[in-house]
Parts: sequence; C-alpha cells; structure tokens
Amino acid sequence: MRKVIVIAAKAAIFIPCCAWWLWWSYSMSSTVNGGFYSHNEALRLVTEMAVLTTCLVSIVWIVSPYIHRSQRRIGLAIKTALETWLILALYTSAVFMWRDHWNPAKGMSEEAAFMPIIGHVNAAFFAEFGWLEYFIAVVPAMSVLSGILTSTMDFLQRQRQIMTQAKSDSSQVGV
Repeated sequence: MRKVIVIAAKAAIFIPCCAWWLWWSYSMSSTVNGGFYSHNEALRLVTEMAVLTTCLVSIVWIVSPYIHRSQRRIGLAIKTALETWLILALYTSAVFMWRDHWNPAKGMSEEAAFMPIIGHVNAAFFAEFGWLEYFIAVVPAMSVLSGILTSTMDFLQRQRQIMTQAKSDSSQVGV
C-alpha cells in the first residue's frame, strides 16, 4: 500500500511539472495566440501528454525499488534518470517508427497515423519535427525530475523508518 501512495505522490508532483514543461517547450501560448488551438484545447492536450508521460515513467518507479535496493541517493537518482530516459526514448522511437511505417492506405485518422487510442495526443506533439522537441527538451528534463523524485521519496521513506524504529526502541526501554 505504501508503494502505491509513494507512486501517487510522485505522480501528483510529476504531472503538473511535466504539463508546465510541455507548455513551455512547445510554446503553447504562441500556438494559442496564433489561433491554432483554443486555450482549453491546448491545456487538455498538454495535460493528456503529461499523464501519458507519467504513466510511462511510473513503469520505472514501480521497477526501480526492486532493481536498486541498496543504492545511495545520488546513485539511485542517476540510475532512475537514465532508466526514465530509456523508457521515454523507446516511446519516442515507437511513435516515430509507427508514423514512419504509416501510409494513407492504413487510414487517414490521427489514430491510424500516430498509434491507436493515443493518436490525437501523439499527433499534437510528434507531428513533423515535434518528436524532436519531445526528445531533446522533454525527455531529459522529465528524466532528471524522475531521478530527483525517486531519490527524495526514498530518502523520506528511510527517515520515516528510522523515526519509527527509534520510537519502537524508546518504548521498549521504558518497559
């Protein structure tokens, strides 16, 4: 149960940070001011991509504690950041490969061109050279954030365990 709470806490921090970074990286204010998207539409797309990115990163958050049991905080942060980078790079590659193998005979919808279900989000962020923006600006920043969050949460959990152990020891001394 604690692991679910920790992942939810990371996601609660990660999603708004990722959404803000996507908004900034893709110059969404200019896109809105230029009339390409309404403000609500741009906000929805950024939020959907932030949630999608968070879901991908949560794979690392789930697996990382099992792989890196006895790591120092800096080692855990670096390894988690690299693993996050790898997952997001694989996702970028998958979308790029899907798009590269698409042709009009497969359908003209966004889902056909940019993957089923999440095609509309991928289309907004990966069309033309948008994938490069995601790979160069978003992937590294979110990888660093993932590493920092994992290391910080691990530190806080260890401090809580130390405090709990100290309380347990002090209650036994008084017996």
